[in-house]
Amino acid sequence: MSYNAACTHARYHNARGRQLDQDYEVFPKKVLGEGCSGLVVMAKGRTDGRMYALKRIHKLKVQPKVLKQLTAEVEIYLMLDHPHIAALRDVYETDSEIALLTECCEGGELYSRLSSSGTYAEADAANATHQMLLAVGYLHAHHVVHRDLKLENFLYESSDPNSLLKLIDFGFAKIWDPSTLMMASCGSIAYVSPDVLKGEGYTNKCDLWKLGVSWDAGANILCANVDWSHKSRWRKVSEDAVDFVKCLLVRDPLQRMDVGACVAHALARLLCGWAWDPL
Repeated sequence: MSYNAACTHARYHNARGRQLDQDYEVFPKKVLGEGCSGLVVMAKGRTDGRMYALKRIHKLKVQPKVLKQLTAEVEIYLMLDHPHIAALRDVYETDSEIALLTECCEGGELYSRLSSSGTYAEADAANATHQMLLAVGYLHAHHVVHRDLKLENFLYESSDPNSLLKLIDFGFAKIWDPSTLMMASCGSIAYVSPDVLKGEGYTNKCDLWKLGVSWDAGANILCANVDWSHKSRWRKVSEDAVDFVKCLLVRDPLQRMDVGACVAHALARLLCGWAWDPL
């Protein structure tokens, strides 16, 4: 994590500093996606010539709670520096809007690529999981919990089959003190862990549950009632892979694998020979 305050401050620009149009050429018709706050469009850095994703939030069109959440997101996001996390390059704030320029990942969502292919070979799935774990391991090593991990929040850097996966969307991220429990129920219901739904407090293990989720039944999640009855769905999946998912979808967060245990799992050793370096 980049704790260089000068570097972080240099990438935040207020109304009295540099303006967005000075540093970037914006292409409003090149839409990359759409978030809850509006369209995400492409922009080109005037200095480096690179393409970036531009998200503009109009302050008067969002509730104060959302604006506060956005401020927290920016503060955390600007500190992050990891190859499997899409970088937040610059932030421009005026009296009327906040503009975020992030690394442009043109390869699309992991969810979309998985949907298009119908299925991943086990080695490909293990490779994708490894990259996801590298991002999560980096966050957890620096006391950051993402709290909204899902297939849609991992983007491929490019359309290349071997492209890197990068984590995005830190709207629910939190700097977490391990001596306390988090209480806020947040994230997508399809991926939320039972310890979050119980409302009695949870830890960073909520992120690990999300990596193992493959269904969207909120009622079953609370009971940790995972349906393993579809034999055809798991027929071509190795016992190690099934065990890996089962070890993530454990109701008791104390018994659920953490990132280190995930990497030490037999699936990781057999399929990828993963070398663990979360930083």
